[in-house]
Amino acid sequence: MREEEWLGILSRYVKPARVTHSLGVAQTARSMAERFGADPEKAYWAGLVHDVGKGFSPPLLLEYASRLHLDKDPVYRRVPSLLHGPAGSLWLREEGFFSDPELLHAVYAHTIPDLPMSRLDRILFTADMIEPNRKAYPGLTELRDLSGKDLDKLYFRALQQTLSYAISRGQVVHPGTLIAFNDELIRTKTGMEVD
Repeated sequence: MREEEWLGILSRYVKPARVTHSLGVAQTARSMAERFGADPEKAYWAGLVHDVGKGFSPPLLLEYASRLHLDKDPVYRRVPSLLHGPAGSLWLREEGFFSDPELLHAVYAHTIPDLPMSRLDRILFTADMIEPNRKAYPGLTELRDLSGKDLDKLYFRALQQTLSYAISRGQVVHPGTLIAFNDELIRTKTGMEVD
């Protein structure tokens, strides 16, 4: 598929600002992949397609949640928009757009981490937070600086930022984000993976 074709499809599901965001994530992810040893084209496409689920209605997101066996999760039931990654990933596969499991997992896990997080997963998760069209927020400059230096530190700080942002605004924190933070903290401090 050509990029123009995909952008036409994406434009049917999301607002123009989301298309611009997706292009920014794609370019950022490709640049990070080149720097950190991942497949640049796969990273680019993961960035380009990652938010297709943002255009899905809450009932459709919950339908996908049921098919993905995520429908018992109380956070997803209360905040269906958090399902846009898993729903978008499944839709991309079922519609025949992509079959690459690594790309699809990166899309699946770009909002709520799904352990283990591969290099591509970490790249997409963080590129989504630092792409050039993002409005300024506390910590953005630090994250962008780390994106040129250390992927693991960047990912860890991005998890911290995500948790801090949600807590400071009284928003729901999905347990998957906290589990990923704890996993990364333990791995960083001890060199051990969490089971």
